[in-house]
Amino acid sequence: MRRSLAALFALSAAGLAPGQPVVPPPPPPPPILQADNAGGVIVQPGMTVRQKVYQSQLVAAGTVGLGKETLDAAMYPGQGVPKTTYKVAALKVSQALIGDKVDGTLKILIPPADPAQMPFEQPGRKQPYFRPTVSQVQLIDGQEGVFFLAPHPTAAGYYHIPYGQTPLNPLDTTYKADLAVVKKIAATYADPLAALKAKDAADRFEAAAALVHKYRRQAFTQGGKPPQQVAIPAEESKLILTAIGEADWAQYDRPRVGSDPPPDYTLMPNSLLAQLGVSPGQHGMPQLQVNAGRGYNETYHELYKTWLEGEGAKFEVKKFVTEKK
Repeated sequence: MRRSLAALFALSAAGLAPGQPVVPPPPPPPPILQADNAGGVIVQPGMTVRQKVYQSQLVAAGTVGLGKETLDAAMYPGQGVPKTTYKVAALKVSQALIGDKVDGTLKILIPPADPAQMPFEQPGRKQPYFRPTVSQVQLIDGQEGVFFLAPHPTAAGYYHIPYGQTPLNPLDTTYKADLAVVKKIAATYADPLAALKAKDAADRFEAAAALVHKYRRQAFTQGGKPPQQVAIPAEESKLILTAIGEADWAQYDRPRVGSDPPPDYTLMPNSLLAQLGVSPGQHGMPQLQVNAGRGYNETYHELYKTWLEGEGAKFEVKKFVTEKK
């Protein structure tokens, strides 16, 4: 009984209509396997909710309808790229949480479950293109949840699920917390200044990180022109840079202990600055000198705060803007 109530609450929170039982989704793909320099295999952890949001252009709650419709399309643009046969899923959207406003149903292209069925070789090339070592995200008829989507690179009017971005399942024990992360990022996108002026420094930093990832993502559009960089409003730019300076940089110098999870790289201050084009030796920032007994991030943090009070005060955060065809 408690599980049913929890599932009903989760569906309501996401904008999903109660009624028929939630269809369990297919199992998530196994951990991503990546070859190391020695020829071994490294198991990469799954993507966090933040990572999924930052790599998506549309996050929507809804229900999947899957019939027999298919579509042949290339997986990426380019001459001579072979086509893959996709299944076409119809997502009945109950709520668009982030991205374009969607009213009704949108179509998602689902690649073959077996990577071996994806023709990655291109005529005239000695080496094949990258071939995934794990299955792509699969959907089933009647599946409900929150989906992380992006426009398909070659099939205009269709969406796809970026690699490894499994949907949120309303029956998962982490669903409520995961959905809260999505909604918090959505609120930041809707009102950046309010989020950047939050009372808590940690909340201000999370808002700054979300905006950096949004502004510095180069979205692909079919037939669009190369993206241009445009300065954001000066007040927002200053608040983003200030929030990054208020973050806890030193935590990334502390060694992991036992089964501690790896740090979320989407919240690493030096990584955020790199996305903005800021690093030691650029924009008037001196080179970084790390002395014995001092951590890299701790030292960089001090250098950044000094720079922000001087030359950094003139720096403008810019966002990528792509003109659609």
